Amino acid sequence: MALTAAASALVLLVPATATARVRACANATLLPTSSDQHALAVATLCLVNKIRAGFHLRPLRPNPALAHLASREARQLVAQDYFADVSPSGQTPSAMVAQSPYPRRTLAYRFGLNLAWGTETGASPASIVSAWMASPPHRAIMLDPSYRDVGSAALAAVPAVKSQRPGGTYAMEFGARQRH
Repeated sequence: MALTAAASALVLLVPATATARVRACANATLLPTSSDQHALAVATLCLVNKIRAGFHLRPLRPNPALAHLASREARQLVAQDYFADVSPSGQTPSAMVAQSPYPRRTLAYRFGLNLAWGTETGASPASIVSAWMASPPHRAIMLDPSYRDVGSAALAAVPAVKSQRPGGTYAMEFGARQRH
């Protein structure tokens, strides 16, 4: 099993209760193929919402604009062969969100971004979400009670600079809008 180097060591720190919730979603242990990318994204959102429910937080609602951003982010990581929040051209996540339809007709908005990639069994939605829960910054985003909207994407490929083995790249865009 391989996740990003930092995440693989942290997976063991996930509490058993979080792991039990992770197993409760369909396709949680599915490994990425090009034909199941939508199922992986749905399973990832299910897992995050199950964990949020365990912390008495409202479930996140799928948002098409954020889903488009998450898909774009995952594809860009693989196509441009990098793994970072800021693209090689210097585009930041905040610039991507600002240019999207998500903030239209709002007074203010907040967003968060979780990215991950894994290979072998570390590429399943359960492994990715467990790694995020074990990472304080990713966990804080997933458990932020102000977030209401989400876009989830999974791609059956990884940045080649990171691994030549088959796997998956995941992106989740979290958002909250204050309407007029």
